[in-house]
Amino acid sequence: MSFVKKENILSHTSKNKLCIKLIEPTIILHGSPEDSLGSFLRGELILNLTKPTKIKKIELTFLGKIRLFIPRIDGEITSSNNYEEREVISHTWTFLNNLSSDDHDNDTDSTSSKSVNSNNSNKNLVSRLFHSLTSKKLDSSRYHILRKGTHTYPFELFLPGTLPESINTSVGRITYKLSARVLKSGVFTKIKKTKNINILRTIMDEWNQGKVVSNEWKNVCKYEISFLKKAFPIGDCINFELKLIPKDKDKYDLQYVHIDLVEKATYNITTLPKPNVQESTVCGIKIFDFIEEWTDKDSNSNYSSHIFKFNKNNSQKDDEINQDGSLGSRELCYHETIAFRLPNSPFLIHPTYTSDPITISHDLKLLFCLKAYNTNNSINQTKYKKFTLIIPVTIIASKCKDDVLPLYYESENDNDSIISTTSWDEISFDDVSLPPSYESSIYGSQNNSSVNLGSL
Repeated sequence: MSFVKKENILSHTSKNKLCIKLIEPTIILHGSPEDSLGSFLRGELILNLTKPTKIKKIELTFLGKIRLFIPRIDGEITSSNNYEEREVISHTWTFLNNLSSDDHDNDTDSTSSKSVNSNNSNKNLVSRLFHSLTSKKLDSSRYHILRKGTHTYPFELFLPGTLPESINTSVGRITYKLSARVLKSGVFTKIKKTKNINILRTIMDEWNQGKVVSNEWKNVCKYEISFLKKAFPIGDCINFELKLIPKDKDKYDLQYVHIDLVEKATYNITTLPKPNVQESTVCGIKIFDFIEEWTDKDSNSNYSSHIFKFNKNNSQKDDEINQDGSLGSRELCYHETIAFRLPNSPFLIHPTYTSDPITISHDLKLLFCLKAYNTNNSINQTKYKKFTLIIPVTIIASKCKDDVLPLYYESENDNDSIISTTSWDEISFDDVSLPPSYESSIYGSQNNSSVNLGSL
């Protein structure tokens, strides 16, 4: 039994092996293409030989490709064979190459002329002898004899910050791969090895500050939404605080808030007259229960630090009654801390992505539903007023979670995009801006590497 085990181990280790070892398995680019300083692809190509071997060439190629699938007129992808493809970056390392054979060709000509001038009786024998010797000499010059054991070839390549990240969707993908090839003598003349390279991008710390979105809607209510940060890893939670204060607590009552995460992908395919746009709802929640609080009014209409708990029967707890205050001097505030869980699936959600061929953006869509009471008429009429807020958010890859440090403070009210629509009344905001975007374009080439991000 022990003999069989040794035989299996021998058979397993009796093959020549080729291995690609990376110092950093995942390449992370920090910041947008305009701000990123780039990164390095470093590693070693390891060749293990079981015996002295004639090697003709050892080379390693780093290749990045963009592939966009061409849909039908209705936008559906029916075949994975109908696509557009081009290279993003290409670089080749040649660690071992065959020697030049020009000198050996000259030697062959001279020896051939000598054999022609020899005696007729020994012509065939001398010719065969010289041709045999020169052919062996020429054949050996085309190969390098490497000893038995492990041979290591380090490699390094600078990756510019404008390089697009790895992405894989149902319509398009950008992939990077290392391919190693060893040409040798013998029956099996090639040894091959490939390794996929994952390139990710993360937001810089100074751009990941918290934000506060606040405004007033149609003199009906005020709202405030506070985020601790702007970038959220896949599989993590989008944590934020929501506050809503009706202008008239007797006329309006918050019923629920429906929250959806919407992903919008745009693919620019040259064969199509217009970009292929796909929009989908990734996930959503509906919140009915809120903390009802009484907040003191001040001259600046800001929230007071004194908060009083409010029960459903419009009564305060005995230990929280303000002796010299009245309900008229306070506002009713609906408050809730929300943890919106992102799915941990690469098929349901993709990182926020902006490049020339592929653009992916994410928005939090908050639908507020308020119950409106008409107290002027003798007959009570109940209506529901709804309005929607669309707040851009940045989604990053889950592997970037440990690379981004959260900032636990709120910034001043910024100019983030707030778009509002309604199903009951038309709503419009003057302050509308688009989410931050960046262009991915690389120009120029160097030596035996090339980078290309032009149009398809």
